[in-house]
Amino acid sequence: MRVLHIGKFFPPFAGGIEHFMADLLVAFSSFDSLYSAALVHSHPGYTDAGRGNRETYQNCPIYRAPCHGRLLYAPVSPLFPRWLDRAIREFKPDLLHIHMPNTSA
Repeated sequence: MRVLHIGKFFPPFAGGIEHFMADLLVAFSSFDSLYSAALVHSHPGYTDAGRGNRETYQNCPIYRAPCHGRLLYAPVSPLFPRWLDRAIREFKPDLLHIHMPNTSA
């Protein structure tokens, strides 16, 4: 099973949901039949925050959509839907796991 986790941010951003999602990706990767990827926002101050990028974390693909700041704690990311489409096309998930609260999800 292929699971795409959708969240607000991802480490090194410090936050409870962010660290839980990172732990979950690592835990899933310990099973032979589970594959995980994550789609998150590049948090302000992160390298490539305005452009977005694709990287790996513990052998899991991480898609970081461009983020241009936050408004009322929500990421400002007009290209997030395009990055979601890209992540779905490339990773081909069986399941979307949305980590709330995240107004973009």
